[in-house]
Amino acid sequence: MENIRNRVDAFGVGEPQIFVSGQNIEVQLPGLAKGSVEQRAKNQSCLIGADDVNYGCREQASSAQTALDGITVSDRSLSCLASEELTLENVCFASEKDAKAAIKGLSVAQDTAGATGATGATGASGPAGQWCVNDGGTGASYGCFDTEDKANAAKDGVTVAEDPQFCLTGSGATNLPCGFTDEQSAQAALDAITVKSFDTQYCVVSSADINLGCSLTQVEAERKLQDTGQSRLLDLIGTTARLEEREVLEILQPGDPAFASQALTCDSDPQTDTPDCPADQQALADQDVWFMGQDGAKYHMGKVLVTGDMIKKATSLDEITRLESMLREGRLPAGVSAGDAMEE
Repeated sequence: MENIRNRVDAFGVGEPQIFVSGQNIEVQLPGLAKGSVEQRAKNQSCLIGADDVNYGCREQASSAQTALDGITVSDRSLSCLASEELTLENVCFASEKDAKAAIKGLSVAQDTAGATGATGATGASGPAGQWCVNDGGTGASYGCFDTEDKANAAKDGVTVAEDPQFCLTGSGATNLPCGFTDEQSAQAALDAITVKSFDTQYCVVSSADINLGCSLTQVEAERKLQDTGQSRLLDLIGTTARLEEREVLEILQPGDPAFASQALTCDSDPQTDTPDCPADQQALADQDVWFMGQDGAKYHMGKVLVTGDMIKKATSLDEITRLESMLREGRLPAGVSAGDAMEE
C-alpha cells in the first residue's frame, strides 16, 4: 500500500485517499475522471442493433444503408479435438479435415525429464518416466500416464467435436458480433440492425482540451469519461509502480546482530555500494532477495508470486488471493497468463 501511495503522490494528484477497507485497498483520486462531456451538433446516419449497439455511422443515409446491405451471416464453425482423458482446451481447427490430420499427428513418447506442460495443454505434468501424448507439430503435451498402454489408449480415444460459431461480417460496419451458436440467432441479430438518423453527438474532452471520442448518447459518453479515469488509475498502480508480492521469509531489525553484515540484493541509492536494482523487474523474479524496508528493517523475501502488471481492474484483493492460490497449486492452464486469469 505504501508503494502505491508513493506513486500516487508522485503523480501529483491532490489529496489522494488510500486506505485498507476489509480485504480491499481503496484508492480514491479527486478528479480522476477529469474532463467533460460536450454536446455537439452533427448529422449522421448510424447502424443501430439490438440494445442500441452502434455498428458504425455515415454522413449520408444512403451510405449507411449500403453498409447494412453488405452485412452477411458467416459460418465460422470450428472443429476441435475432444477427449475424456486428455486436456485439449481450445485445440481447434478451421476444418474437420485439419482436425483429423492433427489427431493422426499425435504421438506417445516417454518423458525422461518430467513433463511441465506446454502451450495448448493443461495438466501435462508429472515425474520423469511417464508416457505423454504429444502434438506432433508443436510438441505440446496433452496428458501423461504411468504406462505406455494407457497413453496410447488415451491417444486413440481422441475425437473431433464441432464447435458451431456464426458471425456477422461486412466491410462497411464495425464491431460486428460473433460467437452465435446457430445461424438463426445470427440472422436475428442482423435483422435487428436498422439505419437511424442523429443530429447530436456527445464528445468526451480531456482537461487538456483533447477529444477522446464521441458517442450517440450522453449516458455512453459519461461512461467513457469514467472509464478513461479508471484506465489512468490502473496504468498508474499496475504499470508504473513496482508492485510485487513476495513471501516474507525473515526480517532483520536495526538492533539485530546480523543486521549490519547482511548485504542487500540491490537498492536505488547512488550513495551506497549496493548494486542498483535492474530496470527489468523480471530479472529478480525467480530469486530470493534482501531489500531495505521503509521502516529501516531488512527484509528477506522469496520469489515473486504476483506482479503489478497482473492488475487488470480495480477490484477486491480476493481476486489476487484467488490467483495466488491457483499459481501455487499449478491450476492455471498452460498458455494462459496470470493476467488473463485476472480478467475473469
